[in-house]
Amino acid sequence: YYEKDNIKANLVYGIFANNDISGNSALIGGDFKYLNFAEYFDAQAYLYNVENLAVAPVPNYTVFGVKPTFKIDDFKASVEFAKNFGGNEIFSNEAANTNLIKFDASYNIKSAKVTPRATYLLAGGLDSFFFTKTFFAFSNYQPGLIESPGVIMMYNDIQMINLGVDYAKIEKLIL
Repeated sequence: YYEKDNIKANLVYGIFANNDISGNSALIGGDFKYLNFAEYFDAQAYLYNVENLAVAPVPNYTVFGVKPTFKIDDFKASVEFAKNFGGNEIFSNEAANTNLIKFDASYNIKSAKVTPRATYLLAGGLDSFFFTKTFFAFSNYQPGLIESPGVIMMYNDIQMINLGVDYAKIEKLIL
């Protein structure tokens, strides 16, 4: 983990024991955030690769994404685009070539201690009329609105809209 001035970076490496003859799986990746790179903008990019995933037909699944965020006063909006690759080599697309697009918006009403928010998510893709392609989501980059985030999630041609309001009863909790 690295944090200095307006830059935050995380690197991840892990080994997962598989209970079959395929051997262990490895996850490697990281994300990079550049906060306030312009007056109203933040930027984020990430790259994760999973090798030897027990449930996958090919040895490598990779996700690469970017997420610019616009902020002005208490309003915040972002759009995220991620691309999946799957095949025998990193960035090959023999088995997977899917996308994730996610839009988020929120407005913090401090006087009422509420934050209305909206999210739209589109992930996966169609291989043909009957068969869907799977979008593999890794690490922090999982839409946790359907299931709580784990290490690896799979989404088959999903569209989702989430509207909600967050309420903060207390300003700060000190433990």
